[in-house]
Amino acid sequence: MSLTWTKLTGDLIKSASERRIPLAGSLELTARCNLRCKMCYVCQSAGSKEAINSELTTAQWIKLAEEIRDEGALFTTLTGGEVLLRKDFKEIYENITQLGMRVVVFTNGTLITPELAKWFGKIPPSRISITLYGASEDTYEKVCGMGEGFNKVCRAIEELLAEGITVEVKTTITKGNVQDYDKMVDIANGWGLKLGVIDYVSPRREGCYTDPLGNRLSAIEMAELVKRSNLENPYADEHIADEIWKDSDGA
Repeated sequence: MSLTWTKLTGDLIKSASERRIPLAGSLELTARCNLRCKMCYVCQSAGSKEAINSELTTAQWIKLAEEIRDEGALFTTLTGGEVLLRKDFKEIYENITQLGMRVVVFTNGTLITPELAKWFGKIPPSRISITLYGASEDTYEKVCGMGEGFNKVCRAIEELLAEGITVEVKTTITKGNVQDYDKMVDIANGWGLKLGVIDYVSPRREGCYTDPLGNRLSAIEMAELVKRSNLENPYADEHIADEIWKDSDGA
């Protein structure tokens, strides 16, 4: 019987749930971001002193990661905001990977340089998940407030792939970029990747000036797009082995 990554993780999650073990979790290292996306639920600017002062320290994040590891965690996602804004990101990342957990990094990709891609290549995460917000500089300017972000993201993905890093490309579809959907699929396919679709736009956090709900597609529009995505651009499960473990009788 074929063993896939979905099957393996599904079994692990089921077993962990029954035993009340926190198998996976996300660590939001910062609420700051260098983009100004209209649909984002966080809105702290990259240099916000208030936000910086409210963040956990390097030592606190490492201690927290050790605690969740000791409780049984195998998977952790480093997310933001934009995690690469943290000057201590490398230190946090290196320490967490040394704990033996599978690490996923969520990023918008605009801060990934050739040097950073090479660094990731030396201690690669389980995957780097990058959100593509459009298929042109114009769309990036309209949606994210950074037109040059489009080319930065494309270069970053190509540099990561060149280092042998597993890259996931996904998009948050909104009123401002839905017209780019087909082009984004083509761009992802050009890298040999599938385009994932985030089907929920979260309400903004208290105090944010963004308008996530105003930028949402209608429920029907989103459902139709997700259905189309699943049919035209299906997720391919990761194959692990040709046979699962046999029981003691060899059955």
